[in-house]
Amino acid sequence: TGASVSRFLLEEGSFDTADGTLRWQGADVEFTSRLATGAVAVDGSIEPFELANDEGSMRFGKIVMEIDQRRSGYGFNVGPGEFTLDAGLGVELDGITVTDARQAISMGSMTAKGDSWIADERLSGNASFAMTDIEVPDFGTVAVDVDMEMQRLDARSLGVLIRAVQEAQAADDP
Repeated sequence: TGASVSRFLLEEGSFDTADGTLRWQGADVEFTSRLATGAVAVDGSIEPFELANDEGSMRFGKIVMEIDQRRSGYGFNVGPGEFTLDAGLGVELDGITVTDARQAISMGSMTAKGDSWIADERLSGNASFAMTDIEVPDFGTVAVDVDMEMQRLDARSLGVLIRAVQEAQAADDP
């Protein structure tokens, strides 16, 4: 059937190099694919991790992924998907402002999710993207919240366009 299930499992640990240190708290992500149907599923999480050196650090909160898509009869996948970065992102670097002081950029959380489906040969879907509590030095706190929706796109025509782009990308001189 061409189906496969893979699991990425990583215990807590760290790795040091001359350029810095990577520390992680673990991960558990399952990938499922079915070649015959084009179905793809991802379910799992990557626990918080940090990259650090003498010049600063970058910290990521827990990442959660849930994707359950299937291949449509038009050559592209449809279905739900969600990606969440909890407790956000923290970046602390030397010298990013004119005062040359250590500054921090941080974000509360980030979520991207969407769903798509085909009914009566028409593609519809929705998507949202949100980032909260983005702290930017010398600027303040901002947030981003975007919602999008598409309704009744011609699935057959979209499939033709996608195949044409893929063929152009695969060409020796795209």
